[in-house]
Amino acid sequence: MAARKEKPATQIAQQRGIPRKTLYTWMEAARQRPGEPFVGRGRLPAEGQPLRDLQRQVHRRQEENATVRKAVRLVTNDPK
Repeated sequence: MAARKEKPATQIAQQRGIPRKTLYTWMEAARQRPGEPFVGRGRLPAEGQPLRDLQRQVHRRQEENATVRKAVRLVTNDPK
């Protein structure tokens, strides 16, 4: 609607109960990726998924390392 200039974006946003800025963000995403399904609800485009998987692995390893450090301090009675 707004992309085809049938109605002003402000009016469409008000009718849908969403912020105007959100509507503009969606319109820009549709312009940048025409023909591709809109990615929403926290899902990444297919090309972004490998990076997200690696970020999750890094986070898990950091948590594991912190747990091992705590265990070492307990075993060695190091008060740090």
